[in-house]
Amino acid sequence: MGPTPFIIISLARSGSNQLVDYINQIPDCMCYGEIFKDTIRNEPGWQRVAAYFSSPAEAQYMHESDLVGFWRQLLSMQPNSTEYLGAKIFYYHRENDPIWDYIYSGSIPIIHLWRNNIFESFVSLVRAEQTGQWSARRREDLDVSQANISFDAQRYCRYRELTIAQYANAQDRLEKCSKVLALEYEQISNTTEISELLSRFFCKDVRVAQTLLKQSQKSPLEYVENRDAAVPYIDDLLSELACERAEHGRSHTTCHNNLAAPGKSA
Repeated sequence: MGPTPFIIISLARSGSNQLVDYINQIPDCMCYGEIFKDTIRNEPGWQRVAAYFSSPAEAQYMHESDLVGFWRQLLSMQPNSTEYLGAKIFYYHRENDPIWDYIYSGSIPIIHLWRNNIFESFVSLVRAEQTGQWSARRREDLDVSQANISFDAQRYCRYRELTIAQYANAQDRLEKCSKVLALEYEQISNTTEISELLSRFFCKDVRVAQTLLKQSQKSPLEYVENRDAAVPYIDDLLSELACERAEHGRSHTTCHNNLAAPGKSA
């Protein structure tokens, strides 16, 4: 029969790397990273994935032209000891590909991970782009990731608009899925809570340990050089703004004079 598939749906800077590490600590469970994205074929981890196909050419062809078939091939080639096999995909990976219809078909167990504070995720993203430091396993790695940034309100506004739309779309499509574990970024560092939630999701006793260090050693606003420009947005909450959008029937929130009205904190 092969392992039971599951998918992590998320977006960058939401704790998905740590979540994958947690799952890979569970006996008989295995979780890949972002194997569905186009650029994975140019990354070192691709060779590990391509090894399950008859040739690198076949792996590349299926990844480009039949992503669902590609995933099913991976599932079929796992050892009998693998009970669960998963991978993560971000909202913006392979948009309009049939893989999304497969994921939202209702039969695939889903972990939906998001970060509620949009401003915090944006600052984290810009800092990671600037430093090239996307995760930290050692204390010395933290020194690299402490650089400050200049806050671009127009870019933030675009990022917020897109994030709200992608999150709302995911929430809508997840309604018909039979098994969904919803996780928010702040829960990821609580190993006791995560262990309990993953135990219920995988139907087995789970005890996980944190493997990645939190890169932010101070509040997100403290990493911003031009703080006055950023202050209006520090309480933008994804769940609230998505709910407001749904209530008002708007296709998107509106930026006035290139600046978006901030959300309200709970």
